[in-house]
Parts: sequence; structure tokens; C-alpha cells
Amino acid sequence: MKRIIKSMEKKYLLPSLELVQEVFTEYDSPKEGKIVRRLVEEIRAKKYYIPELELIMVNENDEIMGYAMFSRFHIEGKYENELLILTPVAVKTQLQRQHISKELLEYGFDVAKRLGFQAILVEGNPRNYNNRGFQSSYKFGIEAGPNIKLPHPDCLMVKELEKGALERISGFVDYSFYEALHEGETVMNAKLLGFFSGFPTRHFPVDIAERLKEELINRDSLVFVSAWPSDYERNDSDSAGMNHMFEECHMSFKRYSVIDNRTDALEAKRLIQEASCIFLMGGHAVQQFQLICEKGIGDEIRKSSAVILGVSAGSYNMAKRALDIWESPVPYDGLGLADITVKAHFSQENQELLQILLQISLEQNLPIYAMEDESAIFIKDEHVTYTGNIHLVKQGSVCPLSLEILECNLKRNKMSR
Repeated sequence: MKRIIKSMEKKYLLPSLELVQEVFTEYDSPKEGKIVRRLVEEIRAKKYYIPELELIMVNENDEIMGYAMFSRFHIEGKYENELLILTPVAVKTQLQRQHISKELLEYGFDVAKRLGFQAILVEGNPRNYNNRGFQSSYKFGIEAGPNIKLPHPDCLMVKELEKGALERISGFVDYSFYEALHEGETVMNAKLLGFFSGFPTRHFPVDIAERLKEELINRDSLVFVSAWPSDYERNDSDSAGMNHMFEECHMSFKRYSVIDNRTDALEAKRLIQEASCIFLMGGHAVQQFQLICEKGIGDEIRKSSAVILGVSAGSYNMAKRALDIWESPVPYDGLGLADITVKAHFSQENQELLQILLQISLEQNLPIYAMEDESAIFIKDEHVTYTGNIHLVKQGSVCPLSLEILECNLKRNKMSR
């Protein structure tokens, strides 16, 4: 069978998309097939696209056998004139294991080198790429960012096209600027999101109470989610006390309840589905998130149109990248209600805590909103406001939060998706 490799031409644009979707649908799922197809369409429409490096292999009948795309890639806004990413690669299912991808890649390496590129990044099975000159990227200071979940660190690889090129390239890899990879993600359904640090006086400050009163018109059911799942006496006492905080501000609910280890999964789901207000309590963040997972209420919280509030540990778990520094300096995947990583009970006098946050923000490339007690961040319909003293810890530095900084950071996060 004759094999011809060529750069993309107009007549192959649609057939190549159909091949990519078909291959990834068969390999993974229909959803994955659609996502990868949209990724190709997105790259073609953006500045990262290089027509000479969108490659196809055809047979003597001009039928597409295989496909590979190399496109510009940046790390932390740098190196896009030096670095390429290889994605996707697709070979017609019945023609796999016939060295088609190998020939496409070798051809692409030559074209990329001729165009002046110095290195290529790829994510995949090391067994498929190590014999083509790819090595584990972390060995060269190129690491997966916090939003990339690899089966193993060796699955992110890089290949030098010019000897010594990787001595000049390093940083955290992030795919968040690819919009196609975020299509279908959970959108904000909540009427209002409220992130709280803590209320040591056991009363809502006036401005926070007034904001809650504006939103909590329907007050049928208040549901607390425990952060001490097995401490029933504490849960009963704390939920009663927090319910009283609403009552004294003339926001009485018809009923309130607490989800902890006494609550079976079906009942927990029903409570969340019927809640007017969901309140993630303070305490042990990791134990609370385990409770949410064990009761299967994570998706129910994400889908809820209730007012969703979190205090201390609860506000940590509302985040896309949740952080409990006393458990680990590495963030974990939270509920993803907003891309706001919070540290509660912050005090400027606590220099030890500040140094820990500065180091984490730098090492994890993670902005952290260090909230003093009686402060709050509110999000409604993608509009964000805050009250109280909050500090932004970012890239190893700290500054007082302003509305302009907060809006800018959240806008950047949204655009990068």
C-alpha cells in the first residue's frame, strides 16, 4: 500500500476531523471524540496553528490513513516560538500497529526542525514515545501544572530538536487556554456563592447579613454539611448555633438539618436537592470532602440552584483547587464551584503562616485568597464582590485585595478556560 505524507490541504480539512473523532470515539468514548475534534478546530482558528505541521498520510486512493498535529505551545506565556505540542495523533483503527504514526512523527520532527523549533511536548504512554526520543519532562524542569492529572509523572514528555534546547525551557504546563477541553464542565447554577473565613463573635457582620437577606428570599430548608462527620454532639451544637445566626438577622428557615455520618446517602441527596441554602461547615476540610464523596452529593451540590455558603474548611472545598495546608501543601480537586482558593483565619501578624502561603503559591503556581475573620467573597451570575480584609498571595508575594484585582484574576481564569 502506497503511503504519502503531506501537510494539510483544504480538501482534507473535514475528512481529517472525521477521522480524529472516529478514532478517539472508538478508543475512548463519543464524548472524547467530540472534544478532540473541537480541539483541532480550535487550534486551527488560533495563533498556535502551523499549517505545515498539520500532517496527514494518504494512500494511493487519496484516503486518509493517519493524522498528526504539531502546534505552538507556551509555558507560563513563554517559549511559543521555540516549543511545540504534539496533539492529537490518530491512525485509522484497522491500520494501527503498521508504523503509520511513527512515519508521521518522524516527518513532523524534520519539518519542525527546519522551521526553527527547538523542542516538542507530548502527553501519553511513555512506551509509545520513549523510542522516538521523548524523555520525562520533569527531568528538565518542565512539570504538569495543578490542573493536569497524570496517571504517572513520566506521561508528560519532551523531545529536543536542537541539542541543549531544554536547558533554556522550564516551568509548569497548563492546558487551560484550550477552550475545547472545558466544554461541558459544570457551570455555576447556585443563586449565590459565599466564601467565609470565620465568625468568632458567632454573629454575621451587618454587611454580610444584609447581602444574605437580599438573596435568601426562599427560606424553606437550610442544610449544613459537617466537617466533623462523626462528632454528632458537635454537629448538633454547631448547626443550632449557626441557624441562630440566621434567626437573629430575621432570616428564619422553616427547617434545618445537618448531613454527617448518621445520614444515609439517599437522604443526603434528598436534603441537598430540596435545600434553599447549603452551608458547608468549618472543621476538617479533608474529612468533609470525604463525606461529600461517600454520600454521593458532590454533583447534587454542583447542580443546585440554592444559595451555597462555606465557612473555613467549607469554603476550601467549594474551590476548583482546594487547599488544606495542614494536611498537604498540594491542592486537591474540590467541588469546582469557583476558581477561588481560600485560606481562612489569616492574620498579618502570623508570619509563619504567611511564609507557608508564599511558598505554596510559588511552588504550586496557585493564587491564594488569605481571608481575615469576618470577611467574605460573594459570586452571583459571574459578578464578584467582597467585604472585609482579604489578601492575595500570588507567585511568592502578597498584597491587599482590591475589587479590581479580584475581578482581573477571575476574568483571567475564565478566559484561560
